[in-house]
Amino acid sequence: MAGSGSFTGTTANSAIVPTITWSAAQSQEGNYSDVTAVLTYDRTNSGYTTYGTWSGSITINGAATAGSRYLEIGYQTHTEAIRATVRVYHETDGSRSVTISAAGGISGTSLSSTEIAASVTLNTIPRASALSFGTFTLGAAAGITVQAASESFRHTIRCALGSKSAVIADRTSARSVSWTMPLAWAAELPESTAGAGTLTVETYQGSTLIGSRSYACTVYVPESVKPSGTLTVSVVNEGAAADWGVCIRGRSSLSYQAAVTGAYGAAVRTCRVSFSGASADGLSGTVGPAERSGSQKATAVVTDARGRSVTLTSEAVEVLDYYQPVLETVSVGRCGADGTLQTDGAYVRILCTARCAPCGGHNALTLRARYRRVGGSWGAYQSLTSGTASVLAGFETTGSYEVELTASD
Repeated sequence: MAGSGSFTGTTANSAIVPTITWSAAQSQEGNYSDVTAVLTYDRTNSGYTTYGTWSGSITINGAATAGSRYLEIGYQTHTEAIRATVRVYHETDGSRSVTISAAGGISGTSLSSTEIAASVTLNTIPRASALSFGTFTLGAAAGITVQAASESFRHTIRCALGSKSAVIADRTSARSVSWTMPLAWAAELPESTAGAGTLTVETYQGSTLIGSRSYACTVYVPESVKPSGTLTVSVVNEGAAADWGVCIRGRSSLSYQAAVTGAYGAAVRTCRVSFSGASADGLSGTVGPAERSGSQKATAVVTDARGRSVTLTSEAVEVLDYYQPVLETVSVGRCGADGTLQTDGAYVRILCTARCAPCGGHNALTLRARYRRVGGSWGAYQSLTSGTASVLAGFETTGSYEVELTASD
């Protein structure tokens, strides 16, 4: 193979030697060569000159170019007779051979004819194959098609994403390849659900690399790649209910811990925890107090740097209802020592009913009463029992009194 060259022939005059010098300018994109050939003459003996009007043609790859011009051919004069350029398209594998020849002479001289021809092999034009493909989803099979210029070509196909790379096929003759990009490559896209990878195809003729092409490819992180973890909770109470171990509406909160792992390198960005109408932010903390009674679960919505979210759910927590103690019925009147009602009694009979939220049996009702002469000072509290009449002493038969009843839990 060559990009230029020359060869000689014969004429009717053995002392006159024809030479064809050729060169080829190649187009890789168009897969062709523009072949230029020039016919010249030289005398091999000195002291003689052959002159006159030369007529003839030069033929490249079957395309003839005719010409006529006046020549004077002396010793080693390299006299040009004709030149031509012809576009020659190469084979699909980039190879090409062409035949170049010439004929002609000067009428009435010893240069009556010319015989010169040769087949020359042009440089092979590299013919790198192309790829066609769609998008890639990590962990899922995708098809790649090779568009080759020759059936004899073999191909090595590579893929890269960030710091990761893989050989998809090595010197394969196949024109269609199925490949699964590893799911673990998602670590190369820790803050995005899509990125740009690179596909490269190397084209070989035998062991010779004749060209390569690279392409950008879009790579998607599948929806399944998202944070994972668990949410654990415990009841938090203060004061008298601290040791009850139950969750009370309006009083109790939950201490929570979200143990979360980001998938394939994605950092956890936010965590919002909700429980019984209350919410809090952060992977750990306290949320509450509970706003509704009944069996309920805490949930944590965790979002990573890719914008992917997962909802974690705790075990169910039974929220017990709570309300302020209630005085339901109250009856207060003067009475005798035995509790018999009488308008001028020196005692007071109190009968009332009250209730409090049971809180799973942990809560207890305290019912008390105190009294004072109107305008005077309050006396000490005395305990009562809901639904049971109590007789209080110390009242004078004349004068007005105020009685205060208190229900607490």
